[in-house]
Amino acid sequence: MTSSLPARARLVAGVAAALILVAPATVASAEAAGPPPVRVGALETSSFVEDAAFRAAWESTDPSIAFVGESHDGAEVGFADGGLALSTGSSDASQAVALIAVRAPLGSLASEPRLTQAGAPLGLQVRGDADGDGAYDADHYFTLVRYGDDDWGLSRDSAQTLKDANPDTHTFAAWRTALATAEIRDVGVSLGSGTPDAQATLASLDVAGATYVFEQSGEPETPDAPDTPDAPDSPDTPDTAHDFTATTVTIAGAARVGSTVTADVSGWEPAPDATYRWNLDGTPIEGATAASYTPAAAGLGRELSVTVAGTLAGYRGTSTTTSAGKVAVGRLAATQAPVLSGTPVVGQTLTVTTGSWSAPDTTYTYQWYRDATKIGTGARSYKLTAADNGRKVSVQITAHANGYNDATTTTTPSSVTVKAATFGATTPTITGTTKVGATLTAHAGSWTTGTKLGYQWKRNGSSVSGATKTTYLLTAADRGTKITLTVTGTLAGYTTVSRTSTATTTIGYGTFTRTTTPAITGTVRVGNPVKASVGTWSPAASFTYQWKQNGHTITGATRSTYTPSASYRGHKLTVTITAKRTGYTTAVRTSPAKTIGYGYLSAPTPRITGTHQTRHTLKASTGTWKPSAHLTYRWKRNGHPIPGATHSTYKTTTADRGKHLTVTITGKRTGYTTRTRTSASVYITAPFTRTYAPTITGTTRVYSTLTAHVTAWSPKASISYRWKRDGKAISGATHSTYKLAAADYHHHITVTVTGKRGTYTTTTRTSTRTPVIYGPKPALTTNGAFVVGRQIAAGTYVSSASAEACYWERRSSSGDSLTGVLANDFGSGRRVVTIAATDRYFATTGCGTWTRYAALGAPATSAAGSGVAVIGGQLRAGTYRTSGPSKGALGCYWAIDADFLGTTRSVSRDGYASGPTTVTLRSSDRGFYSDGCGTWVRVSG
Repeated sequence: MTSSLPARARLVAGVAAALILVAPATVASAEAAGPPPVRVGALETSSFVEDAAFRAAWESTDPSIAFVGESHDGAEVGFADGGLALSTGSSDASQAVALIAVRAPLGSLASEPRLTQAGAPLGLQVRGDADGDGAYDADHYFTLVRYGDDDWGLSRDSAQTLKDANPDTHTFAAWRTALATAEIRDVGVSLGSGTPDAQATLASLDVAGATYVFEQSGEPETPDAPDTPDAPDSPDTPDTAHDFTATTVTIAGAARVGSTVTADVSGWEPAPDATYRWNLDGTPIEGATAASYTPAAAGLGRELSVTVAGTLAGYRGTSTTTSAGKVAVGRLAATQAPVLSGTPVVGQTLTVTTGSWSAPDTTYTYQWYRDATKIGTGARSYKLTAADNGRKVSVQITAHANGYNDATTTTTPSSVTVKAATFGATTPTITGTTKVGATLTAHAGSWTTGTKLGYQWKRNGSSVSGATKTTYLLTAADRGTKITLTVTGTLAGYTTVSRTSTATTTIGYGTFTRTTTPAITGTVRVGNPVKASVGTWSPAASFTYQWKQNGHTITGATRSTYTPSASYRGHKLTVTITAKRTGYTTAVRTSPAKTIGYGYLSAPTPRITGTHQTRHTLKASTGTWKPSAHLTYRWKRNGHPIPGATHSTYKTTTADRGKHLTVTITGKRTGYTTRTRTSASVYITAPFTRTYAPTITGTTRVYSTLTAHVTAWSPKASISYRWKRDGKAISGATHSTYKLAAADYHHHITVTVTGKRGTYTTTTRTSTRTPVIYGPKPALTTNGAFVVGRQIAAGTYVSSASAEACYWERRSSSGDSLTGVLANDFGSGRRVVTIAATDRYFATTGCGTWTRYAALGAPATSAAGSGVAVIGGQLRAGTYRTSGPSKGALGCYWAIDADFLGTTRSVSRDGYASGPTTVTLRSSDRGFYSDGCGTWVRVSG
């Protein structure tokens, strides 16, 4: 199968040569290292065209494909020698150059020569057909081999025929530089007879992608004798020139932004005429054609190399490329240190210059420091504050330039020590009157803005304690001295400064700025204390007093109060005060005069003491009169004076019975107004001639009635009653009889009678107390049937507690017929029954006595196993527990009754227990019934 190459692959005729790139023996071995990147095509100048059909065939694993691609001018492309080949077909064919690139592991090539180096690097072998017979000779090739991670080399021999044996190893950079401008003929591959000047140049190399591009370089020369391969070369052919014996180029300097690197060709032998071209990532840098080059920021991180082309008469021109490595970040440095300037005083501004740096277009940032603490806002200048006083202030400048590391430097000088600023201040002045009591005012003068001022007043040059305000009140201690004022200014960052005023004139006596005429307060009369009111004085003063009558000094009257005596009644009373204060002129003031009037006797209302009956002595109790006075008495009957009754005591007569008596007392004292006081009236009665204590009769049992008996009093009196339990009145018990209640149980009863009659004295008499009150008397003591309402009253009754077989019936008729039974009960122990008023008969047998129920004493907290108890009266409410049936009983039955009528409806709840059990009795329950049980004991409330 054949195909022609694209028209763009046609080259100038006359070159009968072919190039072959040996590929792996099998595609499968290449795939083991990953899919091989394949580019196939033909070249025209520097263009590369891929043939999709050829690529598809190459990717196939079928080795039977002989030819693929496109045939053109006799050139054929296909598999040959285990690889891919481009053949011209005949020596007369047009010139053709083809490139096929394959990435394959070394050691996977089947054809000769075998590449046997270890590892899996890239292997590239190019063969030439030297004699044009269509066979690609094993003696005409060159092989590019990578021996290690970074070591690559060309396999060549002394005859300039490239082989894979005895290779000379060079670094990757070395062989890349060597091959970049190499001619095919220079590496020993003949492009065909008669065409020694035809050349192909390796223009670019991509090791990672295993893609290599050769481009046509120049026109081939017309062969002298196309059919004679051994024809002599022309005089200018490489066969008549020499090769440089060494083409070593070294680079001095580090590839770094802003740092100059220099290509050194001293390693060439002989020394060439050199031209230079600097490259970034293989691309020439415009204008970079000198031996030295300074990388700019645009080259940061890119590979910097220099291509040196050497020429010399008689030598073949050659070129080599040497790498300087990737361009690193530049090192920025200050070529002239920044300068810190300004006055290092609080309030002044420091400024820093930028200095000079090694890079263009440099920008700057600033950081100010107070000792080691950062301050400022990042500006070039900094205004010193009070916080900087006594501290070292410095600034660091950080320079920034594209492609360079930031660089930080300090200034010259490296820091300054800040000093305090100096105040601007004037001398203070004092205004005010220079006498005691006056206030002086300080005027500080002019000071630097923000200054905190302190004041100290001084007396004759010595500081006055506590006088530290802007005003000063002159005191008595200042009299006769001179006053000055010292003002001290403080401001952070400034030196403290004090200024003192000129002294005042000598301080004189003060005068009271406010005085008040004294006044006499209180009623001015004999015996009544009055007081001198001094009013308000400024400043405060101490006072002395002198009371006067009719302008004459009253001996001893020198206090603020005075009580006029009777001898001065009607005279004019004044008081003179003298005000004094240290350092002040003494002042005297006298009050207006007031006439001394009559005194006033203070007396309480008199009282009459004694028995308010006839033939008893009464006494007038006068109380205390102030001041003491001469007292006279007048007793009165119903408001009329009783003849002769003018003493402090009075014995009543029968004429006073039924009358109201009073006593009037009159008090007199010289200089005082006479005072009269009358007592409250008392009613005079006559005593009964005979009175008697009451007596009590009756049974002293609950529900029995007691009767009070009173022997007639003389004269006859109206009698009222008050029964008492242990001396305390019983509510509602105010009649001559009293029915004993359950509350009287175990108490004593008395009765008090009160006798009243007209003009006689009300009198009370109390009986002797009764014996202790017992429980009710049994209503029934025998067995039988009893008529209700006649033989036994309706009510609730309790049987004897010791009964062993008690039976009772409430009946509607006499006899023993069952139809007459309203309710009944049988059992041992105490029984309780309520006999209704509608019952006709009550029958009982074996129950002992029946007694009217009364709640006597405190209720119990345990109950018999058989019997009935009244809850709240005989048994406390709560929870009770029993051990179960009593000995010999078949079971324990209990019931809680709502009443004691004994009917089925009387039971509110009940139960039967064969073992321990508990029952809760509520306060609203009426009775507790138990039969055949052990003792019940209260276990909780």
